[in-house]
Amino acid sequence: SQIKYEMDAFNMSSEKTLASVVKKTMGNGHSALILEHILAVSNNRYAYFCEKLRDAMKGMGVSQDVLIRILIGRSEKDLADIIEYFAANNYGEGTTLKQCLENAVSGSFRTSLLRIAGLYSSYTHLSS
Repeated sequence: SQIKYEMDAFNMSSEKTLASVVKKTMGNGHSALILEHILAVSNNRYAYFCEKLRDAMKGMGVSQDVLIRILIGRSEKDLADIIEYFAANNYGEGTTLKQCLENAVSGSFRTSLLRIAGLYSSYTHLSS
């Protein structure tokens, strides 16, 4: 994308990254957050979505809205690539996205998410 091209050109010609300059210039407001997300997606969309999926399943509560938004929103585009990237780059810290989902959610919600992601199998359903 053009944004990635410009970001790479800036990063090669400067001692600072474009992301760090934007953060310093814009501060921590909503506009800065929007630009930060645009730069992150433009730089590596698979990494961006893997981080969001991982963060949605971390901690005490699961962010169901984030899981739904990403899995449904990317299901017809590049979800298979995101799932592969998740495993290849160890976002699950030794577990696959399927295993992370199985550990984070349960019941029909789990079954639905696994089906959307193309990770559902009758064995998985029987062993839960």
